[in-house]
Amino acid sequence: MLYHIVDPSDWSDQYRPASLDGEGFVHLSTRDQLGATLDKFYAGHDSVVLLAVDPTVLDRRLRWEEVPGRNTPMPHYYGDLPADAVGEVSTVTRDSTGQWSDVDAGS
Repeated sequence: MLYHIVDPSDWSDQYRPASLDGEGFVHLSTRDQLGATLDKFYAGHDSVVLLAVDPTVLDRRLRWEEVPGRNTPMPHYYGDLPADAVGEVSTVTRDSTGQWSDVDAGS
């Protein structure tokens, strides 16, 4: 599975990632990359919405690209996420120590 992180204030039935219009792709992370992504881009958040995305449903617009400061390529999807690719939608919160609950530290 791949994961897309959403600010809870942006989440709705009409959700469209701003990055799709601004950068041309949807940011995704592997399970191992989640912790680092959350720490870097969601440091001021206590919770986020996490979309589990099935990569086998995505077409050739899924690209693995090098990103400065990352040890492994990041998955980017150059198009709207197909509804049938999105499986579980969950909320991830910080625990009492400030760590993201149920998320691997990753790199």
